[in-house]
Amino acid sequence: MRRIAALSLLIASLWFGAASAQVPLTGAGLAVLGASCTPISAPTGGIYDNATLAGGSTINASVAINQVTSPDCTVDASTIAENSNTGDHQSQFAVTHSFTATTYTTSVYAKYGVGARNITIQTYDNSFTYYFFWNFSLSDCTALTGSYGLNGFSSITSSATVVGSWCKISTSAIGVVSSAYYMRVKMLSPPSTNSYAGDGSSTLDVWGLDLR
Repeated sequence: MRRIAALSLLIASLWFGAASAQVPLTGAGLAVLGASCTPISAPTGGIYDNATLAGGSTINASVAINQVTSPDCTVDASTIAENSNTGDHQSQFAVTHSFTATTYTTSVYAKYGVGARNITIQTYDNSFTYYFFWNFSLSDCTALTGSYGLNGFSSITSSATVVGSWCKISTSAIGVVSSAYYMRVKMLSPPSTNSYAGDGSSTLDVWGLDLR
């Protein structure tokens, strides 16, 4: 009986050891170890939905998609990495929409990758005459400062909410003009410096960029 018990223990240790070695600690891997991940679906139905930040243009930065586990419990969040140039470090996306006198909200999930950069999200027209933005601290998931173009938007507000290991940030404003706009996700040197000398290594993890 003792030999049978010892053999059973050996088989169990080999089985669970192999399972834990082969299954990554994300999604299904967490379930194997008894942990859980409650998925949050990517935003849909907005004026602009881009969960992975694919297809945009960059300045002094690069974007790699499908790098880390996002709030939807799959590996589909992106990483923005700054280079060592001096200037803005960002990713931006064109949005074709005629804004009217209603409330618009831009949001994204973000967290530290490498280093400790903060983040700003901006919505603006090509001349930067009409815009609204807000800066956020990712160390404690709080809103810092924001502004809007006096001829374009009004009544700007912001929010920052902890969602698991992520910070969901958003800013809203009332549009008063019609124009083609861009959305911008920009890294900040803490607390809120837009233009700075990059270190060539700092990154942010981002997911779920949305305008509605």
